[in-house]
Amino acid sequence: MATPFQLRKMFGLTMLILAMRLTAGNSNINSCEPDSASLLQRSKVAASLAPVKPAYRSDQTCSIVRSRRLKLHKICPRLTRLGKYRGRRSRRFARLCELWAQCATSTTTASTTPSTGAATTAITSTSTSAATTNTTTSAAITTAITTAITTAITTATTTAITTSASASTSVTTALPCNLATIPQVIGGELSACANLTSGDVCEVSCTGVFTGDPSTFTCNEAGRFVGSPPTCQRSQCSLPAALADPGLQHDCDDVFFGSTCLVACADGYHGTPSVWNCTGVLRGAVPDCAANNCTENLPAGFGIDATACENVTVGGSCFATCLSGLEASGSTEATCATTGAFTNISLQCSLPSCGNLSTLFAFAQQHVTHDCAGRKQGDRCAAECSPGYSAGPVALVCNVGPTTSESEGYAVVDSSGHLIPANLSGAPKCVEEAVNCTYLPNLLGAIHNCSGITAGETCVVTADEGFIGESATLTCGASAELLGDMPEFQPIVCPDLVAPGVVTNCANVTFGATCSSMCTLPSNFTAENSTEITSGNSTVVVFLGDFFVVEERKCVLLDGEPLLQLQTAALECSSSTASPTASPTASPTASDAMLEVQVSNVAGYCYPPDQDPAIKEFLGERNWDLTTCPGDPAFQGLYPWDRFLNGGIECAFPCKPGYTSSVSPPRLKCGTRLSKNPNLWIEAYWQVIWDKVGECVPNVCTYGQPSGLGITQYLPSPCDRAMRTGETCEVVCRDDFTYLSGFSLHYCDASGMIKPAFQASLQCFPKPCNIVTSPPLDADLYYLQSNCVNPIPGWNSCGIYCLGAGGVGAMKCERPLYPSDTASGLSVVWPAPPCQPPTCAPPPFAGKLESSIFRPLCGAFDPSNMNVGESCAIGCSSWYTGADSVLSCGRNLYVTGALPNCQILRCSLPVSLNDASVTHDCLGVPLWGDCSASCTANYVRSTTRWYCRSQGTGAGGKEIPILLGSMPTCEPLACVYGLPALPNNCANVRFGSSCTVSCQAGYIGQATQWSCGSQQIFRGSMPSCVQGSTNLYGVMQPQSSLVMPLLATMTFTGAFTYEAWVRSPLTATATRLEIFGGLSQGFYLINEGFSTCSGGHGLGDGVPTSWSLHVGFSNVFSDVCLRRDTWYHLAATRDASNTLTLFVSGQGTSGATGAQLLLSTSFGGGFVGGEMFNARIWHVARSAAQISQNALVTSELSLDTTSGLLAWWPLTLDLLGLSSTPAALEPTGAAPTFATATEAELTESFI
Repeated sequence: MATPFQLRKMFGLTMLILAMRLTAGNSNINSCEPDSASLLQRSKVAASLAPVKPAYRSDQTCSIVRSRRLKLHKICPRLTRLGKYRGRRSRRFARLCELWAQCATSTTTASTTPSTGAATTAITSTSTSAATTNTTTSAAITTAITTAITTAITTATTTAITTSASASTSVTTALPCNLATIPQVIGGELSACANLTSGDVCEVSCTGVFTGDPSTFTCNEAGRFVGSPPTCQRSQCSLPAALADPGLQHDCDDVFFGSTCLVACADGYHGTPSVWNCTGVLRGAVPDCAANNCTENLPAGFGIDATACENVTVGGSCFATCLSGLEASGSTEATCATTGAFTNISLQCSLPSCGNLSTLFAFAQQHVTHDCAGRKQGDRCAAECSPGYSAGPVALVCNVGPTTSESEGYAVVDSSGHLIPANLSGAPKCVEEAVNCTYLPNLLGAIHNCSGITAGETCVVTADEGFIGESATLTCGASAELLGDMPEFQPIVCPDLVAPGVVTNCANVTFGATCSSMCTLPSNFTAENSTEITSGNSTVVVFLGDFFVVEERKCVLLDGEPLLQLQTAALECSSSTASPTASPTASPTASDAMLEVQVSNVAGYCYPPDQDPAIKEFLGERNWDLTTCPGDPAFQGLYPWDRFLNGGIECAFPCKPGYTSSVSPPRLKCGTRLSKNPNLWIEAYWQVIWDKVGECVPNVCTYGQPSGLGITQYLPSPCDRAMRTGETCEVVCRDDFTYLSGFSLHYCDASGMIKPAFQASLQCFPKPCNIVTSPPLDADLYYLQSNCVNPIPGWNSCGIYCLGAGGVGAMKCERPLYPSDTASGLSVVWPAPPCQPPTCAPPPFAGKLESSIFRPLCGAFDPSNMNVGESCAIGCSSWYTGADSVLSCGRNLYVTGALPNCQILRCSLPVSLNDASVTHDCLGVPLWGDCSASCTANYVRSTTRWYCRSQGTGAGGKEIPILLGSMPTCEPLACVYGLPALPNNCANVRFGSSCTVSCQAGYIGQATQWSCGSQQIFRGSMPSCVQGSTNLYGVMQPQSSLVMPLLATMTFTGAFTYEAWVRSPLTATATRLEIFGGLSQGFYLINEGFSTCSGGHGLGDGVPTSWSLHVGFSNVFSDVCLRRDTWYHLAATRDASNTLTLFVSGQGTSGATGAQLLLSTSFGGGFVGGEMFNARIWHVARSAAQISQNALVTSELSLDTTSGLLAWWPLTLDLLGLSSTPAALEPTGAAPTFATATEAELTESFI
């Protein structure tokens, strides 16, 4: 509860404020209605800066008593409840509360009581007197106003107490309703909700072209509207049936009442668009649209007939076909798309294939061959006789059709070029020719029946008696050679001879070969004649003489079994000879005891004969086989002498394989004798016992002479001589043959066969015959049978015939059976049959070859009448572009190739048509075509025609297209719907532009941007408004540091404007002087050497300094520096592109900054001893003109706009024209003084 002292203090303050306000103009004490008289100016500074205009619509007295600074809204309800209006001062409060209640409810009228009227008259009289005379002294005015206030307060207080006592009710303050709390209602009428207070109710209804049920909003005690917005539907026009035409396109689906839409020709159609208006019914002219012709991507390809697709328009279709005789696959239908090109083309034409000619009886005969397999329509082939038979070839053609349905599609071409079904004409009549094979087998151990066979016949080669191996079948070829793999046979082997007391070489003896046997030497064998042969450390003693009888045997078959058959008398060897007991004569004469004592000094072994140097020298060089003498396995091949002394092994040598001898084989025995080595007593040595010295002679090869087609002897070492074992020879290909495979080197094998040195024998292939025709053969007139291309000698014949009309010829490429070695082949001169040039049937598109689309590139040549082998290039005309193609007349008499895929030249889109306000159908408009450009839905409709024309010819004679036309005049439509009933600058704002919506009077908050969008509707968010005085502040009490009242810290991420008038002595020791917002990110002066002062110091006589203007968190410093004690208008703006510009009395300095800035609530801290005036903060970027033109305005009604204005401190004693009572700032000390500059002084300060 307030104490009497507190009430008296508040009442005194109230009286003081009332006196100040009432001296400034006329007021109606008993009425809160607006005063029609202009408010008086009392401040000299205000008089020089701003014109006098009517102020806020509420009465000044009501503004004062309702001010929260008087706190009557708290005091009066409490006094009323308590009934404490006792005492003189309390009664005065009662009269003041009565006045407050009347202004709060706005229900008290001027005719309540006579005393109220008297007060009114007194006040009016006083006000009139003050208005009609300018000479009234201040004392007189004060006396008159004091009397009027005393009378009015006494009367009003008495009435209020009476009313309060009788009603016994409390009085509450009604809040103005916040319009920003009503959601956006597009198409809604909000005027009924304006100027309401808490508790009021209003209705929001749909208006104009919008329909819907209204809704009610209630303004609650907090001043916020509560309710659901109506759903307003904009009236639409339904689509007429005429717009359902597929040849049209439009944007009329959602056209609203009062708007327009565009109806144009659909893609693939051409015509002029028209504008339709929605006036309840959609009306307009239907464009005359014609379908475009399809000229691109015509069905094309081998054998395709697309004549039915000429002059087909968009949406239509056609059916392409294949030429007669061709097979079709895929869809034959082609659709003309809106692009002017055919689509869905999958047709392919192919040549049909003929069947198997060999199924016809005449062509299935054994000796008839042909090259007709896999032939397709129009292909040529021939049938002929097999090698070894003669007859002229028969020419055929694959001609699938009804006439050849029973001949597998083949027809025979007669000499006149007529076609006869192959089943009726018949195959060639082949007559056998005898061609004997001359290259007969010459194999060891082989027998055959190949003699006398002719070409095509076969024979068998088998093993002869005494040989084994697989048989082989060979065929006589057309070139008199046996074809097939030659077999190889091996001789059988007789069992080895084993007889006691016999020395023999009859081991591994093959069929037909011989061997020898002899009795072993007697133990008392002696010989007078001996020869000693020494080689290295080896010594051999040879005993020559007729010492023994030799038995000869031969390997034969007896009853199919191999055996060694005696060829001489059989040996009769005695037992004594088989078991000799005495030592040879060459043995030492020492006693056995001495022998036993000296045995350690005996070389007791004879080494193997093939390793003994003396034996090898004496016998090995004579081709005796030294490997056949058996050794003793127990002694690892060494021959112990004592074994021989006691009847041990003797051996007899055979000749090496492939060799024979006329003498008996030598015998070999190991003996002992006194050693010539002083370290030895006796030594072992070899004894050779022979009737006479002889050698083995190589055999002659009688089998396997290399032969074959084209093979001849290499003269330096021919193979047809008497070759002996181990000798080599060579064969080569004849000059008229070429190497095919195998090796030329051969050798005489031990078996008696001549064999290739590297397994494979040489094979030669005949060089082709040289065909010379008379006249020379023209490949485009004639068809050669496949075997006529480089024919091989020995083939019977080949054929040649005309592709068109004409005869058939035949030839035979052959050579003598035994040509000379230097023969180089035969040149066959062949008279060619007379042929007429064949002509391909004209292609189905022959009529298009000379058109506006295509042009032949082959000069005077007629591409529609081509002979076989001729061709012509086809290109696109000057209106079209595309790669050239080639048409050719093939040997099957069909034209191959397709017309080029020509695309019509199109105009490029000019940059001007990329304007977002324009819609068009000009993308890719073809040469000589046209299109339209129209304004889009959010602009006033306008249409122009554009034309694709040629501006001349360029490279390759092609036209150079260019799109010509004028742009439609597209004026954006102004938005008229969806704007809230709040202060704004949105009048006549058009599509794509934006405006600002601010809080209503009595509310503060940051304004929001609204944009004009489609359908003439504003779109944006409501400003966040809270109740309070507008941020316009005036009177400042003396202080050194101020706080911005009613504002919290402000954050700026986008555009803003700061501005203020300042004058400072600039003598501070600090380097920064705050204007407002703090010294970190705020608006201040700086003296830290960042500015070059290149813009000078402005007008005035003050001392220049290096102080410049700066906004925190940026790198921008004003180029203009300040003078001491000189007035400057300072401003800073940042626009949407983050460009920060600092203005010093109109001169700007710009730079970039994207920083988020925070303004603290401090204010004027740097201007102790200086002056400030007209400080403003905006959340929009003001232009330089707006800043300079409004720099001196201190009246809200004189400001160009308040849109975007967040705070305003005029800082002048004259508060006339402000919309609310200025709020007091809490003083903290000495402060800057108020501006006392004159208008002229400030105006002259602008640079």
